[in-house]
Amino acid sequence: MRIGADSHSVADATSRQLAADISRKATTLLQSYENRLGVRVEDIRSRPQLAERDLDLLLQVQAFVKAAIWYEQASKAGNSGEGAFDNFGRILLRSARRVDQGMETATQDQRFGDAWSSIQANLRQIRLDESTSSR
Repeated sequence: MRIGADSHSVADATSRQLAADISRKATTLLQSYENRLGVRVEDIRSRPQLAERDLDLLLQVQAFVKAAIWYEQASKAGNSGEGAFDNFGRILLRSARRVDQGMETATQDQRFGDAWSSIQANLRQIRLDESTSSR
């Protein structure tokens, strides 16, 4: 239930800021992980000896970044509508679960874990309208 235009615009601004924070942190995480592995998602030729589990996590993080970018785009005023924004939120959260799964087997360091924990703190703030779910 919306109390008025002012409370709605504050919620919209908060959602936009949260989406921007997640997108920025996700992009930084991907760049950091690529640097640690010594490859870029677009070009892995320089390090063919990387473990499958590390490459899998790299792809999962890249997919998460794309979902975060979509979520941020959908958060902007005039884009998509609330139902679509919630759909992008669900996509983002599913992508985050796949990163969690990849982390179970991939080689990690404390810096990656700390950065991911910071993103997870943002993800816990996402509130979705479950009535618009289209799984």
